[in-house]
Amino acid sequence: MIAVPHRSRWRDRIVLLAAATAAFIAAAFLDLHERFQGWADQYERYNADELITLAAGAAVVALGYLVVTRRRLRGEVSIRQEREAALTKAMHEVDVLSGLLSMCASCKRVRNDDVWEPIEVYLRRHGEISFSHSICPDCAGHLYPDYVDATPDAA
Repeated sequence: MIAVPHRSRWRDRIVLLAAATAAFIAAAFLDLHERFQGWADQYERYNADELITLAAGAAVVALGYLVVTRRRLRGEVSIRQEREAALTKAMHEVDVLSGLLSMCASCKRVRNDDVWEPIEVYLRRHGEISFSHSICPDCAGHLYPDYVDATPDAA
């Protein structure tokens, strides 16, 4: 499982602490406690209309925090999905060609489910590989000595 970085959690905690500190400073600056006491003494109960702005402000701050957190989580989820897709692709590529392979020492055919097939066919089927045949200079000298001797040296 891929670990999510812890740095973003600390950043969110710091933002929350800053928002709470700002709210306490604003409450102290505006003497909200004294105002609430004054309203309580005057009306004997809090007036809902006077508290609506405070509740709306708190709701806006909470909603903003939720939106930012959701956006951050979406980014982390997309990064995790990309990493998992890359890991799955890499694991698939590793699993394609692994294990013990039975091969004829003479003709180089490969045994696949009790059927002997050319190595090119086996690798093309199991390894997503395509082949192009050629002859190396040593084999060309052994197999076609007249042809090799007839070609001029490209010096």
